[in-house]
Amino acid sequence: MQDLGFGHSRIQVGNVTASDGEVGTDPETLTHVIAAHTNLLVAVVDLDNGGGVVSSINIGQVGNSRPFTLAIRSANQSNKRVEIWYLKNPPVGKQSVVIDFNALAFKRVTVVFF
Repeated sequence: MQDLGFGHSRIQVGNVTASDGEVGTDPETLTHVIAAHTNLLVAVVDLDNGGGVVSSINIGQVGNSRPFTLAIRSANQSNKRVEIWYLKNPPVGKQSVVIDFNALAFKRVTVVFF
C-alpha cells in the first residue's frame, strides 16, 4: 500500500488491477484482492468508441453481487470517454469485478482501492 499524506489526514492506496485494453462488447472481468479495512473501491473505465458506455459494474458472485455507483461520465468531441465508478466498503479478499458494456468499444479498465 502507498500512504499519501495530506496534513493530518492519510489516504492509503492499495492494489491496482488493470486490463490490457481490447475491442468488444463482452463483459470485462478483473480479479482484485481487497485488503481488510478498505473503505472505497474505484473503477476507472477508458472507452474509445462511437457512444457506448458502461451499463453496470458489479463485484462478487452471481446471485450475491454488489453494484458499483456511477460517479462521473465524460466524453470529448471525438468520442473518447472516461467513466469513474465506486463501491463503498467492498468485500474483503479475492473478488471478481465484472464490467458490462452496452456497445462495441475499445475498452480499458483500472480498479484500485483506498
